[in-house]
Amino acid sequence: MKMSNDKKKELLLKNFDVIKEDCEGNGKSLGSAVKKMFKLDRQTAVDMWEYLLSTHEDYIRSNGSYYVTADIVYSMSDELGESQIGDIIINSRILKNALFAQSYNVWAQVNLVTYYIITDKLQIADELLALLYSNSYKEDSWYEVMDRVIPESDADITSEAYELFEIWCDKVKNDKERAKLSIKTMEFVD
Repeated sequence: MKMSNDKKKELLLKNFDVIKEDCEGNGKSLGSAVKKMFKLDRQTAVDMWEYLLSTHEDYIRSNGSYYVTADIVYSMSDELGESQIGDIIINSRILKNALFAQSYNVWAQVNLVTYYIITDKLQIADELLALLYSNSYKEDSWYEVMDRVIPESDADITSEAYELFEIWCDKVKNDKERAKLSIKTMEFVD
């Protein structure tokens, strides 16, 4: 069945408004609505996403928040590309803060940090790492975050990116974990 984009948008907004106050009971549907809206109207999707993340702070800090946080980041990275979804997030104070400094599920956001490192946008990567580091709600340990941030050994990174790894890996408190990260980053040294 064919439906016009305007009709789809109207239907999404109508249903989003009905369930938006109960993020805990409707997280999957709300996340799906945001992802569908991204295909129709990016600014409206951003507005919807900002509303969810700013209105339901306790929820995004909990285990069940995957569908309105990491799942949207991951899906939109595939759909729009990391550059576009990254730009959307870093240009929204609400999204950036909620997704990096308050979210329980951060693995998809960590992938964005890796993207910024590989593309040599180190100031952005450093800012996002600082937000992740300050996030006391994240499920992952700092070691797990840094282990995921470090790209595959075939990535071409700059000496400045290597220095950024050193700075943030040094914040891992466990000596053995820090040693494993150091060995992993040696892949980038000639």
